[in-house]
Amino acid sequence: DEVAADAEMKARSDRAEKGRWLAFRTAQPLPPDTEVTVTVGPGTPSVEGPRKSAKPAVWKFRTFGPLKMVGQQCGWNDECRPGIPFRLEFSNSIDFDAFRPEMVRVEPALPAKVVDVIGAFLHIRGRMQGATRYTVTVAPELGDMFGQTLGAPARAVFTTTRAQPQLTAPSPGFLVLDPSAPPRFSV
Repeated sequence: DEVAADAEMKARSDRAEKGRWLAFRTAQPLPPDTEVTVTVGPGTPSVEGPRKSAKPAVWKFRTFGPLKMVGQQCGWNDECRPGIPFRLEFSNSIDFDAFRPEMVRVEPALPAKVVDVIGAFLHIRGRMQGATRYTVTVAPELGDMFGQTLGAPARAVFTTTRAQPQLTAPSPGFLVLDPSAPPRFSV
């Protein structure tokens, strides 16, 4: 019943060959942020015949740790140009459904601010100014997929480089001009 109630576990069990998979639950919670080794055997019986396993089967995995900001990035080669998103990395995947853009504050204010959640990352973009120091503050309520929150604000500082000159048009990409109109195109 527990496997059927968990969508991921149900999908895994449906893909497995009948009678050839095993699910288990620990008697007590596992310690957080710890490598866990699971050993089965030797001497494990088989459905294929009377022989038992001669060697143990070993699997390792790591339990999730507390949610915290673990990195920040903007651009490359220490060049954070205006228009390149600020990127914050967290230790666990962010709970997309519980996330609200108000959880991310940027000072000075970032016009047209958009915050994207991508796994364990927040990407912050907007109309940035050149040669400006921005402080990004993430609210302590930011949660991860395990039901944990930051618990305290997380801060990152980004300094944009000088803005590069740009020429833009009202309609990007390929454009066909009216052949009977004057040979002009506004930029």
